[in-house]
Amino acid sequence: MKIKYVSGYNIYKTVTVTQEVKKMLLYLYLFWIGGITYQIIELLWARHTHWSMFLAGGLCLILIDGIYNSFVNTIPILSIIVLCAVSITCVEFVTGCIFNLYLKQNVWDYSKIKGNLLGQICPKYTLYWMILSIPAILFTIFIRSLFG
Repeated sequence: MKIKYVSGYNIYKTVTVTQEVKKMLLYLYLFWIGGITYQIIELLWARHTHWSMFLAGGLCLILIDGIYNSFVNTIPILSIIVLCAVSITCVEFVTGCIFNLYLKQNVWDYSKIKGNLLGQICPKYTLYWMILSIPAILFTIFIRSLFG
């Protein structure tokens, strides 16, 4: 991929972007979009969010992209969706343990929901993450097509 830019007095220079740089830009973009989207979901669902949700969301979208691209030709799509949901749930658990239990930020509390683990995750939200993994996978496919 080549990018033209203006340097100095309208002198155009062409820079060749290596595969490594393209991959880094892809992951930065996925992280940023995942973080923003996760916070928007939190605002729509719970009417509040926390900056840690940006970090969790960014990591989740990168994981979804990695899971899909690692297993797309080897296991059924439903298994990929389940793996994505379990991965998001794991990110939520670690994030919850750090920010809710250790740092006492009280970002969320699922302790009253049946099947919860330490009040940080529960089967109900894992099911929701399974459903939301479908558009997330489609989004990562689209973004990868833009990055070539």
